[in-house]
Amino acid sequence: SLEESIVQAFKNRAELEQQLVQREFNEQQRRAALSAVKPQVSVFGNYNVLDVFDDGFDLADGYSLGARLRWSLYDGGAARARANQEETDIDIAETQFADQRSQVRLQVEQAYYDLRANFDNIQTASVEVERSREALRLARLRFQAGVGTQSEVIDAESELTRSEGNRVRAILGYNRALAAMVRSVSNAPATADVTISP
Repeated sequence: SLEESIVQAFKNRAELEQQLVQREFNEQQRRAALSAVKPQVSVFGNYNVLDVFDDGFDLADGYSLGARLRWSLYDGGAARARANQEETDIDIAETQFADQRSQVRLQVEQAYYDLRANFDNIQTASVEVERSREALRLARLRFQAGVGTQSEVIDAESELTRSEGNRVRAILGYNRALAAMVRSVSNAPATADVTISP
């Protein structure tokens, strides 16, 4: 159904995922910018072993432990400005996501309705082929009975050939619409070769 196709496209399309990842990246950048003005604590530890050959002394070892506190009390508003820029970038990513989502929905709807229309075209063309076959059969019977002409038979054959060509074009249109539908719902490349006849 159309709704299922739209949901499937929302799940599968990489462009939408890319916009969500961009938003998350901007959110992490905003947090990093704000953390620049907060106190930063680091702890370190070292252990050393020293041995000089041929000096007659044993191994010497030592260790050191420490902590470091760093706090930038004033940065001229640079961290807040970077955070504000990242918030703006988040808004931009959300807007781009909404736009991309609308485009995906439009592509799926167009492909879906095109697919349905082409399917209906196949049904119509198939009925026309059957009608043309019957008209040819009747023209041949009239000709054999002596009440019809060879021209009527040739015209009926031409009409049958035309209607069969229309059905082939309708099937081709359906296959193209099906390929467009597959592309719109998934990340299939534009050259996907889908040829399914109804």
